[in-house]
Amino acid sequence: MDIGKNFRDGFEVIKKNLVEAVVGYILMGIVAVLSLGVLAPVVYTGYILMLLKAKRKKAISVNDIFSALPRFWALWGLSSVIFLVCFLLSLTIIGIIPAVFLGTWWMYSIFFLVDKKQKVFEAMGSSAALVRKNNVWLHILFLIMLSVVNNIGAYVFFVGILFTGPLAAAAYAAAYDNLAVRKK
Repeated sequence: MDIGKNFRDGFEVIKKNLVEAVVGYILMGIVAVLSLGVLAPVVYTGYILMLLKAKRKKAISVNDIFSALPRFWALWGLSSVIFLVCFLLSLTIIGIIPAVFLGTWWMYSIFFLVDKKQKVFEAMGSSAALVRKNNVWLHILFLIMLSVVNNIGAYVFFVGILFTGPLAAAAYAAAYDNLAVRKK
């Protein structure tokens, strides 16, 4: 895994599609809040897929945030399984370490679920195999860096998140594309 390349690729995606990325990010937040979180996994996945599509040099539109809607139940199932397992493990001090590793192993599950049209547990297995094959520790570092980038924007008058949020999401999509698609 090349963390720098993922961020460079993500930055290029945002630079070339700034309006769609920012408007899509805002719309994703509005839809998630107005639906009381019910549509959050779907619009988040759609947003990530929109950025993945842009990285693949395809035209995007803000409406792409709804592209994952046909996989609504599968996304809810995946989100619920990952959340419950990691949450329950993290309730104990000893469980925090396995929760971090499992969360890292499953970080690309939404991509495999929607991009590759896999079933929930198949997507989790594919994601875990991809992460283990490409250095788990670098993936943990990458997730920490994504969190830092995301949070930096929130601390810069909160408006900064309109750039750092899309950048983190684009770097995340780039990581998947660089590892799962380009490296076969």
